Amino acid sequence: MWWWRLLVPLLAAAVLVGPRESPCGSDRYELHGLCCDYCPAGFYVSRVCDVDRGTECSPCEPGSYMAHRNRETACLPCAECRERDQELVSDCTRDSNRRCQCKTGSYYCDSEDCTEACHRCSRCDGPTLETCNATRDTICATEGNPEPGDPPRSRAGSSHIWTVVVTIAIVAIITVAVAVAVACCRRRDESRDSGGPGDTQRRVSLLPQDAEHGQPATGVDSVPLLEHQGLPMVPSEDPKARVQLQEVVPTRSEASQEQAPQAQAPAAPGGPDQTEAAVPLHALEQQYEQKYVLKDGSPEATNRIYFEFGQEVPKTSWRMFMRLAGLEENDIVICEHENPGNLAEQHHRMLLRWQSKLGRTASPFRLMAVLCKMQLRECLENIINKLVTEDILGSKDAEPPN
Repeated sequence: MWWWRLLVPLLAAAVLVGPRESPCGSDRYELHGLCCDYCPAGFYVSRVCDVDRGTECSPCEPGSYMAHRNRETACLPCAECRERDQELVSDCTRDSNRRCQCKTGSYYCDSEDCTEACHRCSRCDGPTLETCNATRDTICATEGNPEPGDPPRSRAGSSHIWTVVVTIAIVAIITVAVAVAVACCRRRDESRDSGGPGDTQRRVSLLPQDAEHGQPATGVDSVPLLEHQGLPMVPSEDPKARVQLQEVVPTRSEASQEQAPQAQAPAAPGGPDQTEAAVPLHALEQQYEQKYVLKDGSPEATNRIYFEFGQEVPKTSWRMFMRLAGLEENDIVICEHENPGNLAEQHHRMLLRWQSKLGRTASPFRLMAVLCKMQLRECLENIINKLVTEDILGSKDAEPPN
C-alpha cells in the first residue's frame, strides 16, 4: 500500500491546480468519481457510497449533533453550559446544539465579547428601574429618572428645577438677541461698503481666507455660496443693485477656471447614483472582471489570495462574507470546530471548501464583489493593491493593446 501515500498528495495538488464544477449538482457530492447522497440533519455518514451501494447514514450519538445536511463521518460535540455563570435554555438534540444563557438576576451578556464569561449584574445604591436579566444589566434610577411608583418630589426640589429651567431660557434668549443684533450690524456695514461706484468689480467671498496672503484657501471651491447650493437669487427692485449683484457673483465657468485642478477619485462600481448594496452581486462581479485580470492562477497564487482576504476582512464580518460568497452554514461550523482557536486556519479552510463547492464560479472577483456589496471599501482596496503589487492581479486598463 506504499503507492497510496504517493497518490494522496497528487490528488490534493490536482484539487488546488484548478477548480472545476461538480457534475453531481447541489443535491449530491462527488467522491472518487461517484455522486453520493448527503446525510440529513441529525445523521452522519457511517459508510460512504461505492459502486454497489449508496451512502449509509447513522443518527448522531448522545452528546453530539449535526444541524444541517452533511457529508461528515462524525457529528459535532454539543456545547456545555458553565456552572458558574450560565443556565440551560434548551438541551442538545441530534439536530440542534445545546443553548445556554447567563444566569438570570446574577449575570448578563449584552454583546458577542463575553463568550468566555458573563458579566456580573450591577447593584443600585438607590431605586432600581429595571432588574438585571440574561441580556441586559441593571438600570438604576437617577435624580431626573425616578423609579415608577415613587411619590412626587417636594416643593423645594420642584422650585429648584424651575429656577434652573428659567435661567437656561433667559440665557438662550439673550444669546439669540445678541446674534441677531450682530448679524444686522454686519449686514448694514456690508450694504454701506458696496454703495460706492468703485465696488462693482469686487467679488463677495464666502470662503475661508489664507492668513498670509489674503487669498481663498487652497482646495476650496471658489463658486459663490448661492450658486453652489443651487439657491435662486432674489431680484432687487433697484436696477443698479441688480447690475451690481450680477457683477459681484462670478459664473460657474469663471469659478472653475480660478480653482486649481484636483485629482478625482475613481468612481465605485455601480456608478455614483447607485450604492454598492443595491447592485446585484453578479453585476458587481462582472464589473471587476472587466476591470482586472488574474495574471497568476497557480496554487501558490491562490493560497496567497486567500491569505490576503483572511487578513483584511474583519473577523466580525467574516461569517456574513462567506455566506454571501455562497458557503453553507454547516460548512462554516465544521471549519470552526476542526480548527479551534486558529482563526487564520479556519478562514483558509472555509475558502478552500468554498472553492471546491462552487467550482469554476469560485473566483477572486466574486470575493471582491461581496466586499463591495458589504461596503467594506477600505479592506477591498488594500487587497487589490497588495495583489497588484505582487503581480497576481493586473489592471486591464494598464495593459498595452494587442
